[in-house]
Amino acid sequence: MNQATHYLDGSMVYGSSDQRTWLLRNKSGGQLLTNMGCDNISKDEILQPQYLPLEDTDSNACQYGSGTCYRAGDIRANKFPQLTVMHTLWMREHNRLAKLLSHVNPHWDDERIFQEAKKIVTASIQHITYAEWLPALLGENYTRGNELELSKKGFSNAYNDTADPTVGNSFATAILPFANSMLSDTLRFVNTRYNLIIVYGRLFPGNDFKNRFKQSQLFKNNF
Repeated sequence: MNQATHYLDGSMVYGSSDQRTWLLRNKSGGQLLTNMGCDNISKDEILQPQYLPLEDTDSNACQYGSGTCYRAGDIRANKFPQLTVMHTLWMREHNRLAKLLSHVNPHWDDERIFQEAKKIVTASIQHITYAEWLPALLGENYTRGNELELSKKGFSNAYNDTADPTVGNSFATAILPFANSMLSDTLRFVNTRYNLIIVYGRLFPGNDFKNRFKQSQLFKNNF
């Protein structure tokens, strides 16, 4: 059975259980855990890159053993580099928002800051899905005709909390190959000045890339 949530609730960022969410939290300032260690960057640098924390609790998560892949709300964050990048982006966005909220509301505790930042991130994911991704995927006429288009102004009362959001197994099975087909054949790496370093083509052939990506610490320190 599919035990993941059926809602657009950011569970891929925060996990679909309280236990998973707790493992992802820093428990300070409403922040999510990060891994900021990077061998080729000085500790004195003001802007240090934030990476996802390394997985060291789930023995089945990492192909090369504990601490060799990233921990995220969804274990599939390590399946493709594109997914890892998206998970990293949303983790950084949460922490950016949490930092801003803590400055504006210094009287808020860790729990309040975390939950408020989570609400904003979840709303951002929902907005991007309906305002940008669905029209690009299905076409603007279809989304408009099926009332999937967001209102240009004001508020909507169309939400129905009694609607069944369950995703059928047949749909879930069919969507996987479709989603995989949306991946680019090539993956380009750039440095901090956005100069091209290397290109992996045709869905990343070669053991060199596989070994680098599956061993996240090595991958991070070299790119």
